[in-house]
Amino acid sequence: VFRLAFLVRFLSKPALSGFITASAILIMASQFKPMLGLPKSDTGGIFAIAWFHPDELGDLRPATIAVSICAIAYLSVIKKLKTAHWTLRILGDFKELSALTFSAIVASRFASELGVAVVGDVPAGLPGLTWPLNTKEDMALAKEMLPGAIMVALVTFLSSFA
Repeated sequence: VFRLAFLVRFLSKPALSGFITASAILIMASQFKPMLGLPKSDTGGIFAIAWFHPDELGDLRPATIAVSICAIAYLSVIKKLKTAHWTLRILGDFKELSALTFSAIVASRFASELGVAVVGDVPAGLPGLTWPLNTKEDMALAKEMLPGAIMVALVTFLSSFA
């Protein structure tokens, strides 16, 4: 839209690679808390909780940790097993989708008994057309999400031209 792709030429490959790597690390670090089944709170990420609020580590959910570890292990191993059998090749090609499907099946069957943290009920259908920022809580959430959204947009933009 603004024809700013030429600006990428002024960035060195190491600087661009560092920016993309740092963004990936920040995104991964933000996922540790949900992977451990910790409740959503304003105390920060897992590193802030471990350092400033270690009493919250008592809320860890072992079943959620087990599902997270199994999903990470599956995503790591299935890529290497693609050559073993044709079914594993299909699972390897669609590893993220199959991990999501397996996790959803496990969560739908065993989440309540094991204490796996889940999102909850997702409403069916498309939502109605409304202005998304109606309350102060909506505005606070938008301010909280804006830096991450800008980072994802920049990484996508820069990596598409690099």
